[in-house]
Amino acid sequence: MSSTESPAAGFHGPALGGIVVATAMYGMCVLQAVSYFERFPKDPLWMKIYVAILMLTETLNSGFTVAWIYGVLVSDWGSVTALLELNWLIATEPAMIGIMACMAQNFFAWRIKSLTDSWIIPGIIALLSLVALVGGMIFSAAFATYPSANSLADELSARVLASIWLIPPTLADLIITVTLSLHLRKSRSGIKRTETIINSIIRTTIQNGMLTTVIALIDLSCFYAMPKSGLHVGFNFPLGKAYTNSVLSSLNARSRLRNMNGQNQWSGSDHNSRQLAQSSRTHDGKTHGAPPEVFVAVEMQRRADNDDPEWSNLDGKGPSSL
Repeated sequence: MSSTESPAAGFHGPALGGIVVATAMYGMCVLQAVSYFERFPKDPLWMKIYVAILMLTETLNSGFTVAWIYGVLVSDWGSVTALLELNWLIATEPAMIGIMACMAQNFFAWRIKSLTDSWIIPGIIALLSLVALVGGMIFSAAFATYPSANSLADELSARVLASIWLIPPTLADLIITVTLSLHLRKSRSGIKRTETIINSIIRTTIQNGMLTTVIALIDLSCFYAMPKSGLHVGFNFPLGKAYTNSVLSSLNARSRLRNMNGQNQWSGSDHNSRQLAQSSRTHDGKTHGAPPEVFVAVEMQRRADNDDPEWSNLDGKGPSSL
């Protein structure tokens, strides 16, 4: 750092930029959450609670980061001590991102289990997300042992913990994206309407998965290649918002799929839709089980849960209808 450069330039400058982007993404998450509760009032209670907890975590995370950067750059303006200090507000960042990543990835793991009837890949995803969660929490606790913000670039333990925190969820994102895309491609039927729906879901899946993957990879690359530049800090803050947005956009995509399938998007939950649960027929007139839309609409369970009537009663007939 040159003698004329501000002591805040290396760490807090990128952090401020990242927080500005993350705050804008938080606003998008709020809009997505409001849209979800308005459009899907008949979704299961557990799903609504899940979304509420996810948004509560996001809100706390946004509040902590804004309070931290405001305190450092405004309340304690001109204080070099404040710039060097790693207080509890910034220390919560790895743990909060770990929580949001774990919640999002386990949601997609559940979707994969519902579609494939296999626990192998969902189990791997759940394990990777759990490792990232534990790594994030340990990293947050370790902030108390680092002498200053700038010392993160020199501490070997910080690099190790950052790797445990970021590499497993990145691998999980790649697994989720590839697994869902391959499974959806297998659901192709040659019917134009179904092909359009499948292509739409594949695009959404890849976009959501690649967004979090790219942010995490850039974050790690900057941390390893240019640790003293502080650029990696700017990519930390939007990461959690990307995970939350991927879940909410996936849930809200059901409205678009309904429209593509000729249904009214305001008609209620997918789980009460009679049309999607009816059997499809090929040109030879034979019935071939559930329609392609049931298989490709990732938000729906292919196999119903007998303990939850809202999930099991897709068409009022119970699990046997699928």
